[in-house]
Amino acid sequence: LIVDVEVVADRVREFLEIMREDWEGSRHHENGGVLYFDIVRDADATNKFRFYETYRNETAVDFHTTTPHYARWKQFVDAGGLVSKFKTT
Repeated sequence: LIVDVEVVADRVREFLEIMREDWEGSRHHENGGVLYFDIVRDADATNKFRFYETYRNETAVDFHTTTPHYARWKQFVDAGGLVSKFKTT
């Protein structure tokens, strides 16, 4: 799974805090369902990021969306924290 996001410029710090929590929760508290989870920042546009996520199976993806760390990310998105989001599988 690859997700490209553009974060509202004045919310990047908040985004980074939330993503640190999501990364830690995904990598360390999902019982091996998340095989790979990483985030890279665009060198030219510091409010653009790409997520690389690999899950063991669809059950692991579904479980991920029920976790507290994912809920915090979803709240950020729902509150208008992103300019854009594009997901490819």
